[in-house]
Amino acid sequence: FIYPGTPIGAGPLVASVRLKQAREGVEDFEFLHLLEQLIKEAGMAGLDAGEAQHVMDEAITLVNIPCADGRYTTQYMPDPELLADIRHRVALKIEELQDNLRK
Repeated sequence: FIYPGTPIGAGPLVASVRLKQAREGVEDFEFLHLLEQLIKEAGMAGLDAGEAQHVMDEAITLVNIPCADGRYTTQYMPDPELLADIRHRVALKIEELQDNLRK
């Protein structure tokens, strides 16, 4: 996960792509967990969170876990741009719900 960076002039340590992707996965989990909590809070406050729930549902169904063979992401995610789009929409819904809950 971490390589010596000195041989390539990049400092003492260099993070691997795997380490960076593991971090992305943790961040994705945190975003989805936060969105889930905000949807619940919005429901308890009587706010409409239907659009946020729709984005959450899309994010959850984006990747089937466990996948048949995790080494070949192109088999279960042929359009990587879709992941970036979902991440962006999840972030927007988090901000929207947080703003609405503060009012």
